[in-house]
Amino acid sequence: MLTVLLELRSKDTIQGHCWSGVFFFVGVFSFLLSSV
Repeated sequence: MLTVLLELRSKDTIQGHCWSGVFFFVGVFSFLLSSV
């Protein structure tokens, strides 16, 4: 999962930034759900 984030973040494209943001949001959201 982290490797995928790094690969997408390394890409200097709009799609790469968008996907990295989506994965980051999903990760934080799942973390909040598990902490509740």
